[in-house]
Amino acid sequence: QQSQAIAGLVASTPGAYISERLNKPLDSVDVREDLQVWRNEPHQKLGEVERGLFDPSTGQLQALVVRRGFLLTRDVVLPSRYITEVIDEVSVRVDISDRDLEKLKGYEA
Repeated sequence: QQSQAIAGLVASTPGAYISERLNKPLDSVDVREDLQVWRNEPHQKLGEVERGLFDPSTGQLQALVVRRGFLLTRDVVLPSRYITEVIDEVSVRVDISDRDLEKLKGYEA
């Protein structure tokens, strides 16, 4: 009853949306190729996930390779320390300054 009332209230509010969060352990979150990468502040799309880079001894994610740009693309290495949230099958959210974004190293396969 209460959840239906809240959903009705949110649905009638312009610009509002409902989001469901599943608190999964970091080692069980699925990050797939082409998942969108968004920066929190300012809210802007940075690119799409090209691949993950993992530590061979632990299997832990070290960084994401992010394809930036539309026509003239460039792959950059985004260290995992910038990742703030992974929304399964939707996007990766990051917190990175303009300065740090400019310093990301390019990735060559």
